[in-house]
Amino acid sequence: MRMRIGLIACTLGALLIAGCVEQIPVTYYPPFYNPSSFDAIGIRSFTGATAVSQQVGNVLAGQFAIDMVANGTYSRVYNLGQDRQVEALDGIIIVTVEHFSADRLIETRLRSSRPVSASGRSGGRRVDDEQLMVNDVRLTVSARIETPRGQILYATPEPITAHIRSEEATAGALMSLDECYYRAIRQVSAELVRQFAVTEMVVSVDPSKALFTATKRDEHGDWIRTDTFAMSDPMMRVVLTLPAEADGNIFHLVLVDPRNPDKILDQEPVLWGRNRSETGRAFVFVPMDLMVKAGTGKLQVQLRSGDAPLVTHDFQIVERLPEVPEDTESVEASPVD
Repeated sequence: MRMRIGLIACTLGALLIAGCVEQIPVTYYPPFYNPSSFDAIGIRSFTGATAVSQQVGNVLAGQFAIDMVANGTYSRVYNLGQDRQVEALDGIIIVTVEHFSADRLIETRLRSSRPVSASGRSGGRRVDDEQLMVNDVRLTVSARIETPRGQILYATPEPITAHIRSEEATAGALMSLDECYYRAIRQVSAELVRQFAVTEMVVSVDPSKALFTATKRDEHGDWIRTDTFAMSDPMMRVVLTLPAEADGNIFHLVLVDPRNPDKILDQEPVLWGRNRSETGRAFVFVPMDLMVKAGTGKLQVQLRSGDAPLVTHDFQIVERLPEVPEDTESVEASPVD
């Protein structure tokens, strides 16, 4: 499901700690995926070190196959079992159940009540025991996709884990152990689909880092940021940095005059690549060209997906930059006798 852009409201405390965050909807393409070369995949029965984990792996493999068919990335999805062979597969997904546990527990917790005193004087506190019934299921898997000849194309960078825990007072309703188990299966399967299929997701970005204007890089390779350009400057740069999950997505950098936002002054299509997620990508615009179309004053660059602006940044073009006074040499006063 494609989620529309939303802005997380920033409280003052969150703003001081991490700054405001904006949510950007993207289509996530797995690193190995190529639509022209990936059409048919097989899912091998998931393996486990014990008989119980092997059984869990078989159930998870079946759920994962169903979820992959529903996802629709691949036109053909085969549940291969342990040894089924299918011709013309583009990849085979192999999953190992690293850990599985399902426990029924009764936990005792201490709960303090109001102060009491047998003599009527203040002091002392009664402590009551509270009995809690807990169903606890943990499931951890690792996964990879290989070519039919065994070449590994991609492996999950970290184990995929689900921890489902249900607890209520013994007199209350309790989620059954079976329900906890199946929730863990569905949760892990959903994450496997996200890792190995094309999915719609939302990524969080810090707007101050994702989109800004600059002149050039300094001697350390950092961008020299500025929001003010002279119309005589030969160029200005708009720097864009997006997370790797945006790989393969097409955006547009659009420059507008906020006083007339429907009029596009300039724009640049952007096909994002995960290899630029660390360094960012700079796009060059000419201040004089923008000034001719909009005049001097405040302008705005927008990152768009379709017609919706996802992130914006304000800057301005002026006739000339203020002059910076030159440093004057200090005159050392002669000591007075």
